[in-house]
Amino acid sequence: MNKCIFIAIMTVILLIFPFPSHHNTVEAVILEEQIKFDVLSQTVLQKIINEQYILQYKTKTIGKYFYQDYYYDTQGLNLFKLGYSYRFRIRDKGEYELEYGLQFKKEYDKSDSANFRRTEIDDIIPRIMALKILSGKWDEAFSSSYSLKTIKEFRAFLEKNKINPNKLSPCLYGQQKRTRLTLKENSILYFEISLDEGSFRLINSGREKEVNFLQLEFENKFRKDRALMDNKEQRIRDLINFFTKNYDLKISRDSKYRMAVEEIIKK
Repeated sequence: MNKCIFIAIMTVILLIFPFPSHHNTVEAVILEEQIKFDVLSQTVLQKIINEQYILQYKTKTIGKYFYQDYYYDTQGLNLFKLGYSYRFRIRDKGEYELEYGLQFKKEYDKSDSANFRRTEIDDIIPRIMALKILSGKWDEAFSSSYSLKTIKEFRAFLEKNKINPNKLSPCLYGQQKRTRLTLKENSILYFEISLDEGSFRLINSGREKEVNFLQLEFENKFRKDRALMDNKEQRIRDLINFFTKNYDLKISRDSKYRMAVEEIIKK
């Protein structure tokens, strides 16, 4: 069976909550500093991939991935309206190695044009448990302790905002190819670039509309205390200027998910 078809079949029945804890689970709460740009063509993406240096930074391609994403919300888009998203991801790492993950994220505050930060909580789900869940063993899932941070934080969020968990369902499906590059100066990692090409479509809808996108984003990946990064604000401004002047890119204030909702659900 084709690998992508297999993944799609296994994930179409996914529910949002049943991800119990496991001793191999990895979780992280991340405050991101991330700048996104809309890209006009694949030619531009390839030119950036081929750059050996971007400003003073040595570039290196560190991976190419294929993602399938399922976003959950109510029919009334309660999460979207509150500025949050909840996602299940299947990451194809190559050689038929799949990784499963959950993400609960507070999106950018678009009213603050100078603030590019967003907060997200991520968990990697053990394969054996993810496959049990995908195969429909919901009783095991719902009897778990829900010790994953994504589950705990999301349940608290739903309770606070009086959103019935039973009203949530997968509403949007996205797939993308991503190429990742590091930017290092004197062997020190400062930033990481992601070059994305993909699409979004509705789940279980008669509407066939699809949103396609090309996007570049760079993120602060300084491994020490980011407050200690020398000239951090200037470094970020310099990169913004490099991309907007050399490639005629436009800064995007929205995530791909939020753009897709605006394009194919709200309309």
